[in-house]
Amino acid sequence: MRPLDEAETTAVFEKLFKFTGNNLKNIVENPSHEGPDPNPGRYCFRLNKNKVYYVSDSLVKRATNIARLNLVSLGTCIGKFTHGGSFHLTVQCLSLLASNAKHKVWLKPTSEMSYLYGNHVLKGGLGRITENIVPGDGVVVFSMSDIPLGFGIAAKSTQDCRKLDPNGIVVLHQADIGKPPFTAVAEIRSDSSTFSTINLIPAMAEEEAGMFVVQQTVGSVLCCKCGISMTPNAANMCVKCLRSEVDITEGLQKQVTILHCPECETYLQPPRTWIKAQLESKELLSFCIRRVKNLNKVKLVHAEFIWTEPHSKRIKVKLKVQKEVLNGAVLEQSFVVEYVQQEHMCEPCSRAQANPDQWVASVQLRQHVAHKRTVFFLEQLILKHGAAASAIRIKETDKGIDFFFPSRSHGLKFVEFVGKVAPIKSHHDKQLVSHDQKSNNFNYRYTFSVEICPICREDLVCLPPKVKSSLGNLGPLVICTKVTNSIALLDPFTLRHCFLDTDQYWRSSFKSLHTSRELVEYIVLDVEVVSPEVTIGGSRYALADAQVARLSDFGKNDTIFNIKTHLGHLLSPGDYALGYDLYGANSNDDELDKYKGLVIPEAILVKKSYEENHQKKRGKPRSWKLKSLNMEIDDKGRAEQEKIDSEYEQFLDDLEENSEMRFNVSLYSNEEYQQPSETASVTDGEGLPSIPLEELIGDLRLGEAGVGDSSTRK
Repeated sequence: MRPLDEAETTAVFEKLFKFTGNNLKNIVENPSHEGPDPNPGRYCFRLNKNKVYYVSDSLVKRATNIARLNLVSLGTCIGKFTHGGSFHLTVQCLSLLASNAKHKVWLKPTSEMSYLYGNHVLKGGLGRITENIVPGDGVVVFSMSDIPLGFGIAAKSTQDCRKLDPNGIVVLHQADIGKPPFTAVAEIRSDSSTFSTINLIPAMAEEEAGMFVVQQTVGSVLCCKCGISMTPNAANMCVKCLRSEVDITEGLQKQVTILHCPECETYLQPPRTWIKAQLESKELLSFCIRRVKNLNKVKLVHAEFIWTEPHSKRIKVKLKVQKEVLNGAVLEQSFVVEYVQQEHMCEPCSRAQANPDQWVASVQLRQHVAHKRTVFFLEQLILKHGAAASAIRIKETDKGIDFFFPSRSHGLKFVEFVGKVAPIKSHHDKQLVSHDQKSNNFNYRYTFSVEICPICREDLVCLPPKVKSSLGNLGPLVICTKVTNSIALLDPFTLRHCFLDTDQYWRSSFKSLHTSRELVEYIVLDVEVVSPEVTIGGSRYALADAQVARLSDFGKNDTIFNIKTHLGHLLSPGDYALGYDLYGANSNDDELDKYKGLVIPEAILVKKSYEENHQKKRGKPRSWKLKSLNMEIDDKGRAEQEKIDSEYEQFLDDLEENSEMRFNVSLYSNEEYQQPSETASVTDGEGLPSIPLEELIGDLRLGEAGVGDSSTRK
């Protein structure tokens, strides 16, 4: 037991001031009349085991003779501190608050029992209320005979109560005298030198002390209708009689008609919104509840589905609601709402059924290069992220792919996706299809033209002088190592690198000096590493001096090139490498001509070559396969099918060699492959790199082919 410190005193006084206002002075300066002393002093506040007591000075002096562990209670417990440091008032302080209360409310006799059962004070049960109450003030609750019943917090001001609905809450319940929190017990400690006085000990403390506690019982009354014994309530009627008198579900819909699109499995949320939801899902339950009219007049407690046959076109939902009836009694009732499902196709599906070619938005994806490796890679990204799932039709063309969508928003979303995975620039236009003069409605067809940057991975680029200076005098001869929504460029002679974003490129666009189709195979005669290995953008490089010779020169001449390469960590004497032959190339590039006195190397190596190993495995099934979009091929594409197959085979070889490319591609295990694949991808060894088993997804099983379905390519 000890006095309160400054912070504790502030917390206690702020809580009491909320209920008493300026009358707090009467509580603090209240003279004591307890004890045999001629001058018992005043009342004070003391803290014992996180509880605050209001006790006279005389009793405090006598309590100091009792050991702290033996002292259970003294004076009046007015509240306690929580572990978080907050102070809460208890119902024992009710008499202290009632005599000094600033704001009071009086309850009607019919509402007293409801309040004593822990319910809030409603406008219908309010008898009187003092003036100048504002929301948040502490309020003491009295009966009409001025008996204090409890206390709480005002939810409405005095002015608002005059206009409030009878079911509106006036006072929020905090504590009441409905359950006696303490019992009078005479306690004598035999191990103490003095006897403690008779006190009011909390019932919880009695149980902890091992004392006998009389169990509190709730009385019963007879129902005013049928006369059976029941627990008292505000209506004095049993549940059966109360339900026979009042039906709280009256006015609520028991049968609702909903529109369902069988093609896309969506439901119509009036007026024009279609919501996709599976049977017995949270989304469908929320949709069904919103369709019930007048549900805001009751309180929804619980909702659940009732199983029905899937072909019955019926959905049943069981709702449990509550509502206050007859003098504040709360009635709970359950009822079933039946939803009749009518089939009605949404506008996009009806258009697709009437004419599959009736598209609204078209996205023309183009890249002006001599190969289709970028298109193949972009196809895998689209499949992995499902970007073309809403496409009505997909058509493959010579320089790219055309996507047709049923709405403009789907086309815009697809263009936005492509812009996140590749550097593009786009233009759009619209064409008027029809016009209804009566309703003033216009139907347009929208076309989006998307051009992909012509710079591809492994291309040799000559940077324009302005771009070179803006990138810190990088290059000017650089290799493109990666293309996402930015272009990664690497100087193979200094290992300097940079990233060129989409806006920077299209502001001063340029083309490749040489593309990957012009790669020449070299044989490495000697390699000498001149700098340690470094990691740039997730890839490893090491500068080295190398002696190489063109594989086509063997047996014809003895031409040897001494070059500098960034592949010193990969190459060894006897290895094969692919590079650009600048010694025998005739480069007609305007940007290259702007550099006077530039020393052009004889060759630039790009990557290690595994062509000999690839030739041995040609025609054999791989351990993995890819999905592909279900596309229509135009007549020109059929004529060049052999060229396309060759480029696709090179794309598959690139996937095997480059683990960074495989990161954004979904690979599937191939059932036709009999031999077990290797468990590690070896890029530094002499053998052909393979794909680890952990990168493969389980075998792909496809249903009937359609626009949104895909096929596999091995």
